[in-house]
Amino acid sequence: MAITKVTRNMLTTGIVDNSNATAITIDSSERVGIGTGSPTRTVDINHASTAPDLRLGCDGNDAPMIILDADVSSAGDTISHLVWRWNNTDVALITGFAGSDTTNKDDGGLSFSTRTSGSATAERMRIDSSGNVGIGETTPLAKLHIKRGDSGLSSLNAAGDHIFLENTGSNGTGLTLASGNTSNGSIIFGD
Repeated sequence: MAITKVTRNMLTTGIVDNSNATAITIDSSERVGIGTGSPTRTVDINHASTAPDLRLGCDGNDAPMIILDADVSSAGDTISHLVWRWNNTDVALITGFAGSDTTNKDDGGLSFSTRTSGSATAERMRIDSSGNVGIGETTPLAKLHIKRGDSGLSSLNAAGDHIFLENTGSNGTGLTLASGNTSNGSIIFGD
């Protein structure tokens, strides 16, 4: 079924398309195409000359919302993805994943992935359900866990908030504070 140029006004709802192109297509697989006669996704929006826009507006005292909902059953399962593509190649994505509470299903986290030239998309950063951030680490042991190599350390003092820099013994880790020649860098410890 295709809805094409409407040449007369409809009483309550209608599609006005002043060109002779198909405005909206619903194919036999129930995919909806706007600006395309051959939708490849559930909703496929295409504009030939400019980037298509999607606007969610609210005239009342409320905020629009995008809800990505999936009924998954296991901890760590993917709930949803936001994917950025360049010429049909995934180059970056944000993934929402289920947390460890598979009974209540009320916890989860986010992972952020990018792609370098000639490689596959890889996770670069993760925020787990407790708010810990891992860069190069999928199971962060601290509020901020930056990992380049495995040090063999499997736990930290749980009583404190930590910034954990981890690497193998051969490469070492470091913290660099750099400032211009007219200012000072500092680390301040307070009680």
